[in-house]
Amino acid sequence: MNDHTRQLNGRLRALKVQPPPEPWERVSTHAVNGLTEVGYAEGSDWLLVVSSQGRGLFDCLSGERTDRDYAEPASAVDWYDDVRLVAYGIGAIERQLVRLSGLHGGGLPRCTSDR
Repeated sequence: MNDHTRQLNGRLRALKVQPPPEPWERVSTHAVNGLTEVGYAEGSDWLLVVSSQGRGLFDCLSGERTDRDYAEPASAVDWYDDVRLVAYGIGAIERQLVRLSGLHGGGLPRCTSDR
């Protein structure tokens, strides 16, 4: 581990765990092994999670994982583009292209239309 990574790790571990700001609320917690990116399906409450072991789809209202796909991104260039930072959804958002943010960069909106 290099110095930068060690410093960043220390800063993250020192952060105080707090409840989310209004109007957010925690509905569940999930561990995702090999997490690389996440993205919200546009105009919805669906969160697409990309990991080294495939994709998961989460309903952000209930916190439930509704779908899982075990195709690895490296072997599934038909659904994942780490240059454009997009991936096709699964389940309820199967044909939707989702913008991603994660290890390869990207960014997610800071607010929604209903603020």
